[in-house]
Amino acid sequence: MKRKSNEVNVKKKLIEATTQLIDEEGVKGVSIRKIASKAGYTSGTIYLYFEKIEELIFLSSLKYLKQYNENLESYVKNAKNSYEENILVWRFFCDCSFQEPEIFHSIFFSSFEFQTNKINEYYELKDFYKIFPEEIKEFSSKFYPMLLKLSLKERNKYLIGKMVKDKYISPSHIYSLNQSQIFIYKGFLEQAMKSKNKKENDRIKRSCVRAIEQIYKAYLLSDSE
Repeated sequence: MKRKSNEVNVKKKLIEATTQLIDEEGVKGVSIRKIASKAGYTSGTIYLYFEKIEELIFLSSLKYLKQYNENLESYVKNAKNSYEENILVWRFFCDCSFQEPEIFHSIFFSSFEFQTNKINEYYELKDFYKIFPEEIKEFSSKFYPMLLKLSLKERNKYLIGKMVKDKYISPSHIYSLNQSQIFIYKGFLEQAMKSKNKKENDRIKRSCVRAIEQIYKAYLLSDSE
């Protein structure tokens, strides 16, 4: 039990050190040497708990989801149905993610060598939130099952499933709608990563939200419009 507690404490310190470095220098400024120095450990200690620096960067980036996790339910509270709710979920997700496009891209569109299913195997989101329970309120949000999904496609599929249940979308269109929205979002997010100022970033975000909403409308069943 003591060994497990020590492991959690070390992981927490390493993740916190990595998060601080991301805040100070961005994702590209993070290195094993800098993490070790800031956390007070040797570089070798880091590899006892994490195979690659990318894993640490990934887990540290999850802390940037806190604003979204805590405020999502209140943001969508005035939605009258699942269609309106999903529109608002996407709007708020874009509001949050376009503030830190590089971070959100590293979370949901990682180009790291390891696969996200490998991350799931070793670092399930439930385990992350056990280390940082303050990052999510387990029983306060009806979106909790969605928030624990690592894949953005799985998160969006969860939302679309509600619309299918309420007969806004045909079950046969779940895959194509999901793929289209993720493709659109990824493209605009990568544009935002290259933007040079907040004004341009906001313009890209608004275009992304409009495109995602238009895709929803295109897939609505005729008798639900």
